[in-house]
Parts: sequence; C-alpha cells; structure tokens
Amino acid sequence: MTGYTRQSIASIINGSNITAPPLNAEFDQLLAAFHASTGHSHDGTSAGAGPKINLATSVSGLLPAVNGGSGGANKLDATSNPTIANDSSQNYAVGSVWINVSADKIFICVDNTSNAAQWRQIVANDGLKIVPETTNTIDIGSSTLQYKDLHLAGNALVGGTLGVTGLSTLASLNSTTSTLGSVTVGGAGNNGSINGVVIGSTNPTGITGTTITANNGFSGNLTGDVSGNVTANSGTSSFTNISASGTITGAVSGDVSGDVTSSGTSTFNNVTVSGTLNMDGGTTATIQNLSAPVNPNDAARKTDVDTAVANLVDTAPAALDTLNELAAAINDDANFSTTITNSIATKLPLAGGTMSGAIDMGTSKVTNAGDPTNAQDLSTKNYTDTQDASKLNLSGGTMSGSIAMGNNPITGLPTPLNNDQATSKAYVDGILGSANNASASATAAANSAAAALASENAAAGHASTAATSIATAQQFLDTYFVSPNAPTGTNVTLGDLWFDTTANQMKVFGSGGFQSAGSSVNGTAERKDYTVGTSSGSYNGSLTTFPAVYDPNFCDVYLNGIKLTPSDFTATDGANVVLASAAATGDSISIVSFGTFSLADHYNKTQVDAFIDDVETLALAGI
Repeated sequence: MTGYTRQSIASIINGSNITAPPLNAEFDQLLAAFHASTGHSHDGTSAGAGPKINLATSVSGLLPAVNGGSGGANKLDATSNPTIANDSSQNYAVGSVWINVSADKIFICVDNTSNAAQWRQIVANDGLKIVPETTNTIDIGSSTLQYKDLHLAGNALVGGTLGVTGLSTLASLNSTTSTLGSVTVGGAGNNGSINGVVIGSTNPTGITGTTITANNGFSGNLTGDVSGNVTANSGTSSFTNISASGTITGAVSGDVSGDVTSSGTSTFNNVTVSGTLNMDGGTTATIQNLSAPVNPNDAARKTDVDTAVANLVDTAPAALDTLNELAAAINDDANFSTTITNSIATKLPLAGGTMSGAIDMGTSKVTNAGDPTNAQDLSTKNYTDTQDASKLNLSGGTMSGSIAMGNNPITGLPTPLNNDQATSKAYVDGILGSANNASASATAAANSAAAALASENAAAGHASTAATSIATAQQFLDTYFVSPNAPTGTNVTLGDLWFDTTANQMKVFGSGGFQSAGSSVNGTAERKDYTVGTSSGSYNGSLTTFPAVYDPNFCDVYLNGIKLTPSDFTATDGANVVLASAAATGDSISIVSFGTFSLADHYNKTQVDAFIDDVETLALAGI
C-alpha cells in the first residue's frame, strides 16, 4: 500500500515480547498511510494505490451536483415528449434533461413539482432548420435585450409587422425589380425615394408609376388619381370612391356599387347579398376574417366549428374527433350504453364478487392476498410457510411441547442407540427375557453348585456318599427346568421353578400346578398416562393422586416428559402415586410400573463359586 512500510519486523514476531514502541511505530506508519492528502489513494496510479472507486456501485441513488453529479435523473432515450407526471417521484430535478430521440427534441426541467412538472423545449433541429415547440410562442430577443446583427444568406419572411427603428438601406428598390407587400414607411424626415421621388416627407409628393404591384397590399391611404391597372394579389386595399368601367382586381375598402370581382383579399364594411354568393368551389377561394358568431344566423368560422366539434368529443384523439369516427368506434351500436352496461355486468367488481368460472393465471402471481380465515379461502405463501414451520417434518425435528397419544400406540420404533431414545416393547421384552434367562441360568448354576458341593462332601467320606450326593444333586437339578413344555413326572415337587420359553415367563410349581412367579403388574412393566385435571377411567381429575398398579416403590413418574426423583412423589400402596406438590391443570403425567419377584432357598455368588470349585476337585480326582 502506497505510503506504508512495515515497521519493527524483527520486534513483532511469534514468541517475542511486544512492547509499546514497536506498536506505536507500526500505528504511526498506518496513520501516515491513510493521511487525507499525503497517504494512501484510490486513483489506481500505482501498484500500491487502491483501485478507482466505481461510482456506479459505491453510490446509492443519484450523485449530488456539488460532487459532480446531475442531482437528478436524465432521460436520454425517450420516444415521446415529457409530461407533468415526469416529476420528483421519478427522481427528475430542476435541470434534468429529456431527449426525444424519435422527434429530435431536447427538453429541460424547470419545475419538478409532483404531478405538475414543467419542461421547456430547448431546440428542435432536424438538420435543416431550428424550430420552436409550437408556432408563435417563442421570441428571439426582447425590447430590452436585443441581438446585435442579423446576417441572412437567404430570404426573410415576416408574418407580422416589420418595425425598423434605424436607417434602412435598400440596395435596389424599383417598380421592376422589387415587390412591396404591406410596407409602412414613416417617420420624420426623408425616409427614401422611388425613382428619385422623395416619399414620406412633410409635403407629400405625388407618384406616378407604370405598374405598382403589392403582394401583401398597401397600408394607409392611397390618394390621388390612379392611372392604369391596380392589381393586388394579396393584402388589403382601401378606397373612398372607386368608379370602374372594367374590372377592379385586389382589395377594395368603402362603398361599392355594381359587381365586384376580387382575386385577392377584399374588405367591406357592410355587404348585403341579395343573390348568390359564389365562392367558386373549383378554386381556393374562401371567406376569411369572420368575427366570432353572436347571433343564431351569424356565419361560423372554421375555428368555431373546430371548437364545437372538439368540445363535442372533448379532448379525443384524432382518430375519434368526428361523429363518424365515434360511431365506427362503437360499431354503430345505437344501444351502446346498454351494451356497455351488460358487458360490465359480466366483469368482476374491484370490491369483490363470485367467479362463475376458473381463472388461469398462467405464470402470473396473485399478490397482496390476506391470510385465510375459512377452509376454502386462498392461502398466501407466508401463511403456508408459517403453518408448515409449526409442524413436525416427516424426516424428523425437535418438538417444543408434549405429545398426548391418548390410547394410541407409537409404532415402528427402531432399536435405540442412545440413552435418551425411545424404545419398543420388543426391545424391552428382549432385555427382560435375557434377564430372566440369566436368572434361570444363575439358579440352575446355583443348584448345580449345591449338588456338586454335596457330592464333594460325600466324596470326602466315602465313594458311596459321593454317589448319594450326586443323586441328590441330580434331584436338585430336577427342581429347575427350562423348556417350552411344562415338566411332569415324580421329580416335580412344590417350589420347583420352570422358565416357560414359549411364554417367556418364569413359573413356580404349586398345589394347583405351575403358576406365574411374577408380580401383580401385568407383565414386567406397565405404563399409565394422564392429562392433569381431565378425568379418565379410575382417575378422578386430582392434581396430586394418580391410579397405578405397581409393586411398592417400583415405578418411575414423569411430569411433562421430565422424570421425577423419589422425593417428588410417594409410591408405597401399590395402587396410587401421590405427588409431593400439586401439578397444574393440563400437565402430562406418565407412570411406568415395574413388577418384582423373589426366589426362596437360593445360593449366593460365594456359595456357588465354592460349589463349582468342589466339583472341579472331584472331577480331577476322577470321582
């Protein structure tokens, strides 16, 4: 990095003590590297300098004008002109530029008020001319701010009054080479001459000309005699009294008697036409400069008709600004209102209604829908996701509350791998079966050991005693049986034990035959589940006492899935479990009961080990 050099390389290393001076030197160097004017830069001028910052990605919104930005949005590829709606809501500001590339027009925003924006056209240049946005709307200069010189290589066409306050010099102006339309020549002094005759002086001088042609007419009084033809192709001419035996062509002002034929523009104060006014439709003849009609019988101007039609169709586009076009637009339907009313009746109101058919959205979405309240209401993604998140996935998850199974079993449990995993009845039965088998084996081993001990004692005295002991041991072994069938015969006596491998149950021989040697619990273990406060079977809804069958002190109690300690409850009567503190209504209580049994006349481990040792001794002795 430009401006930074690593300091104290030998001091700040692994295994060395770090003191203040090396760190201070390092931080001083970093501080110098980030100095505002002399430190690290982001201009990309060197390998140590940072890259240039991309304004397009580092600046949010529009770059302010004070920082070199526009301060507002620009539209440089528009195909239409801006409107009042192109305002501050679209980030346009005073000074924003709008270019209509279709019409080659440039606009600048002078007011970005919401829904009242004002845009001004700068210039429209089609390559041949520069024109304003609309005709007769823009002045070039003013009476107080004037341009200096105007140089034209072509013609100058002035539709209004040409006012010249200074001296006008015409290089050539005569009856044969120059055409005068509406030209007002006035002012004090001599303002010019025609064929050497001064005009516009204090004392008017008559002018005799062969032919005077005015394309745009004469303005002012033409006094004196006029000899020859007076022709006015355009413009306005005013005469006090004209008597003509021939034809007067041009504009005539005043009282006229007889026939008047004009190929240009004629001005009359009052004209009464008792016959036919023939405008000669085969030509371009028109009646012009009519006043706005006031009375019902007044002639209407084109602008009046256009205005009336425009008002009739309001601001309709050009394609709908005639009655014929309007009729065509409504398919010449005389009952268009009824047709539209009936058509609207088939549409769904924005306020809502009932659809009579299906809606095919294609790939479009239904947005901003409310959460459903009824079973047939449309569901939003958010509502569905929320409900889905509150459910346990089939693939597993963590419950946030208890599951009340009622009387329904949980099936399909696999063999547990961890201590906190639920187990199946088959797994528990297997464990208990193994325990029972182990108990039976231990019992058989104890009996064998006892018999061997008796044999050993007998053998110590004499062989016959050993034989007797062996017979006694055999009789002892006959006391313990492990088979799928109940033992029979004279060797079966009261107290004999039989492990029924078919029923997987330990049984004892009594006066009524073999009977279960277990407890009052149905099986090795039994479970009871209760919802506190809700009566069920023998449970009366108590908050402290819950029915359960168990051997005293052999049961586990769970409150809301948490195992209670023996100090939290009493289980001594074999019929009820009593909590030390009352549970809350709605809590879950689970009681797992266990059965026990005891064996009479059995050997302990020390006795069995000693007996086995004696048997081994006899075996080694060949007895």
